[in-house]
Amino acid sequence: MAVAYSAVTSSGAAGGASLTFSHTCSGGDRLLIVTVGHWWNNTVTVTYNGVSMTSFSGPTANGDSQRITMFRLIAPDTGAHNVVVSASGSSSLSAGAASFTGVNQTTPLGTTANASGSSTAPSVNVTSGSTDELVIDGGLLSTANTTTAGAGQTERWTNSVGTSLSTFGSTEAGASGTVTMSWTLGTASQWVLKGVSIKAAPPA
Repeated sequence: MAVAYSAVTSSGAAGGASLTFSHTCSGGDRLLIVTVGHWWNNTVTVTYNGVSMTSFSGPTANGDSQRITMFRLIAPDTGAHNVVVSASGSSSLSAGAASFTGVNQTTPLGTTANASGSSTAPSVNVTSGSTDELVIDGGLLSTANTTTAGAGQTERWTNSVGTSLSTFGSTEAGASGTVTMSWTLGTASQWVLKGVSIKAAPPA
């Protein structure tokens, strides 16, 4: 069985301590990944339908006092339910929730790769195990910007909050080796980019 993309929802809020939006999960062997951009001095937690999600990567900071954190939930409830992002203090928040099917329910993710810089060309090299896997990335920018996903990637969301916080993400088919997730920005910006390979459920 190969991992398949199911759905994505993104949202953002300026200057508050929480963000709530609805996302729909469906299918079998499910996984939900939520990527959150936030200010550096806040701790962030995420729930889906009231169930706490696990932080598997982050927080990682860019050069402008902003951070990105990624969360996962194995076998999220099916149907439309609220994603609730809570910060420990006032913070602009930008999030993308992406759900997948055909995912290994015991070990859903490989090793997360992280990269950061200041340029018009964010990129990160992700280790993948097979073509049945699917690589997801999530990025953070310190400015509102235009984003173009690299060759082989499918852009899944972009979300800007004002002019000082943006998140974005894409997926690309896995491989037996390194998958490079890359982007082209309209203007140079401080950025952070994370990527991880989603592992396929074993054959029935």
